[in-house]
Amino acid sequence: MALFMVLLYSRGHSEPEAAIKLNSTPDNANNNTRGYVPGNAAISMQNMRQIYQVINIYRARHAGQYPMDIVELLQDLRLHPIEFGFTSFNDVRKTFTSPDTRYGDSAWNVPSPDAIWIYQIRGQRLDGSSLISPKLLGTHDVLATTDIYLHSNIQNVAASGQTELNPVGFCLVLWDNGEVQKIPYDRIIYAFDHKKGHFTPAFYSQAGISSDFITYQEYWNNLIGLTRLPIGKPVPDGQTAPVPDNGAPEALIAMSRLLNKPIDREAMWQVIEPSQTAFTLHNVQDDALKLGLPLNIAQLSFDELKHRHQAAILHVRNPDRLVTVSTIGTDHSIIYDAGTVRVVDNATLTNRFAGEALIASSVDSTLNIQIDDPVRVLEVPLKNPDIEQIVTFTNHSNQTIKLAVEQPVCGCVKADLSSDHIESGAAGSLHLVLHWRDALRGNIQYDILNLYSNDTLQPCLQLAFVLKRTISANSKKPM
Repeated sequence: MALFMVLLYSRGHSEPEAAIKLNSTPDNANNNTRGYVPGNAAISMQNMRQIYQVINIYRARHAGQYPMDIVELLQDLRLHPIEFGFTSFNDVRKTFTSPDTRYGDSAWNVPSPDAIWIYQIRGQRLDGSSLISPKLLGTHDVLATTDIYLHSNIQNVAASGQTELNPVGFCLVLWDNGEVQKIPYDRIIYAFDHKKGHFTPAFYSQAGISSDFITYQEYWNNLIGLTRLPIGKPVPDGQTAPVPDNGAPEALIAMSRLLNKPIDREAMWQVIEPSQTAFTLHNVQDDALKLGLPLNIAQLSFDELKHRHQAAILHVRNPDRLVTVSTIGTDHSIIYDAGTVRVVDNATLTNRFAGEALIASSVDSTLNIQIDDPVRVLEVPLKNPDIEQIVTFTNHSNQTIKLAVEQPVCGCVKADLSSDHIESGAAGSLHLVLHWRDALRGNIQYDILNLYSNDTLQPCLQLAFVLKRTISANSKKPM
């Protein structure tokens, strides 16, 4: 993955290069990490916390304005290092470089990792607005990022003659509240950068992102045209490629995210043996507990599962796999299979369900939030790309439930809750305006919305809207 970095010179600075592009062939292609993430990200995270302090000092020196880019910040640091708490500009260089650059996918950073600034500074939102201007509720500004812990692991497979990827890692993101967060590679999105005039990597919760952004899955499956979504895993000793499995590891990753207790893949592969191919639900239960995620095995029918309104890891047959279901609607369900999100019809899922699942509660516990028709298939006329939807939900608990929509919402220009507090026994609604995204190919699009709550058993409720494009008779050109 192409890195964003700037060489640190005491005189002059090169202009920053483009941000990461997941389809770029790395110059350092021989630096295959074999599905692991080398280096010590904790040091880079601490560096980013120091960058937060540096940016605050810069703002104090410049009437509250943010540096537009890393070049502008470095120029001020070079001229006034003492005012930023450094003894000299050499001190700046020592503080904000990382030996981990030698593991990067770009070859030119390997010889001199102590001479490269690995952090991208953002002084403007992707929609062109200033960081000091108002932003959408629930969003934050990105102040700095680095992608040196993202690895494509591109490999040419002789048997098929194709190039395959085994991506691993994460971006580090510094938010405007000082928090530094790891963003897994498959949670990176692509949003339109109005300044550069093209799509660029972005993140959920980032301010200034329009609803026409593209998800990781859409990027690879729709735009690049891969039939299998690139989801990486470690390569076992003695092997040249990852060993296929029955979906259990990624089912656990999906389940942890739906429970708002996300498991790092790097931590998971310290517990799970990468050479294991077949997992039972008991195996996953044991591994999840070691990773701090207690789950319960339940024997139940599909109808019983449907009425629980709760995420679960399912054992399905034909073929034998483990998948995660996030939401079961009237006729369709949202499932995660080997990292790929799909909307499937309930009849098919019912026939494949083996009657055994992993859930986050006991079978007889009462679930508090029920959503009316959470998975919908909608027709989108050619002349009317916007569709309004009202989603209603009911609080069946004896306490107030707090709700928040994850922003930005893919393919949704409006997502307004009737209230972010739903009293016990009361109902609420979510008013949506869905929009067809012209950047994607084909006549079907999937819009997935995350609705977060303070309920421990239902912390993330997912809604799915399958948009199908139709051409009306009136819109057809005459023969």
